[in-house]
Amino acid sequence: MVLASTTRPTRPGGIPAIAEGLSYVGGGLGIVGLVLFSLRSWEDFDPVARLLISAIAAVLLGLGGFILSDDDRGAMARLRGFLWLVATASAGVSAVSYCDEWIPDASDARRVLIVAGVVAAISAAFWWSRNGMIQQATAIGGALVAIGAGSDDLWGKGTAGLVVWLVAGTLLVFAVSYDVPSAWLTTTIAAVGCLAGVLYASDEWQAEGLLGTVVTAGAILWLSALIEVRERDAIRIGLIIVGIVGLVQSVPPTIVYFAEDAALNTGLAISTIAVFFVLMELFDRTPFGVATSAIAGAALLGGAAITGAETQSFATVFGSMMAILLIAVGTTPRHVLTSIIGLVGLVVFVPWGISYFFPGQARVPLIVFVVGGLITASGIMLGRLARSRSKAIDVESVQAW
Repeated sequence: MVLASTTRPTRPGGIPAIAEGLSYVGGGLGIVGLVLFSLRSWEDFDPVARLLISAIAAVLLGLGGFILSDDDRGAMARLRGFLWLVATASAGVSAVSYCDEWIPDASDARRVLIVAGVVAAISAAFWWSRNGMIQQATAIGGALVAIGAGSDDLWGKGTAGLVVWLVAGTLLVFAVSYDVPSAWLTTTIAAVGCLAGVLYASDEWQAEGLLGTVVTAGAILWLSALIEVRERDAIRIGLIIVGIVGLVQSVPPTIVYFAEDAALNTGLAISTIAVFFVLMELFDRTPFGVATSAIAGAALLGGAAITGAETQSFATVFGSMMAILLIAVGTTPRHVLTSIIGLVGLVVFVPWGISYFFPGQARVPLIVFVVGGLITASGIMLGRLARSRSKAIDVESVQAW
């Protein structure tokens, strides 16, 4: 007879979890103590001493992470990432001390370049040694900040923002197109970098920067709509969040800036956002269904109408073209309401264009004729759409039967 063992099995995850918790508590207390010490006594130290203290702390913390580098269990991996994050921050403090002592006359942009470059380089080394999301985030973020600071030091804020926008946009497209580690993190940081770049450029090029922010946020949403693989939903969700936040932050100041003296730019900003939402619904990438394209279509035509406060010639032509676009979208299944909005837009913009380009009493018969023809064409097209939709339903019923 075999007796059951009374020895309790050990839980391998218990000790790592306890070690992780103790390290977090100890590390947190150590950071708090270091901060309090720095606030009280940091200025009393010689700059060289500050550099040595922070550098020694960075080395010790980095070595602590390397001691755990052979253990890839969840608790140990998180602890390693935490230790390396604090080591990176200590290295950044060393870079600040270096700037204070050896290049006190350097510009703010050059100081940021040095500190961000150190953070990016050390994070990249840790990331290369052991793949971790924390080091990946600090490496990519630090690199974008360093690129922006270096460009600012050389060419100014406008060009620096443009450079960051281009680099982050290239990284975003690459991460979406290819299989990279923690792709959702890379795409999210790159999308934030795109918005940060155009916002930074707006300090020098205010009008172009504001419009660029609106267009960039819309493009990020559009890119999220192109992601159809279910396994990449995390990427899509991250881009949607960044795009929506970008629109919320950029649309109001853009409208306020342009509304008074630049109705053309205001209308174009609104129409640009609306076009992205119309196309997203066309690819079934919005959570609100066909209502999205209908509301966006109305906003699209409203933006075209706003441009008329500055230039009626552009407004009538642009509005008519956008109305035709909505009608084309409405020819696809489930978007009949969008075509109706497009037809209403034609009835508004075409007579407006006739009254502008052909002034005088003789234009009245032409307007009546055109409006009548548009209404007739609308009825015929809607009838054909209804007929084609009923046929499609009949075919689906027969197949189901």
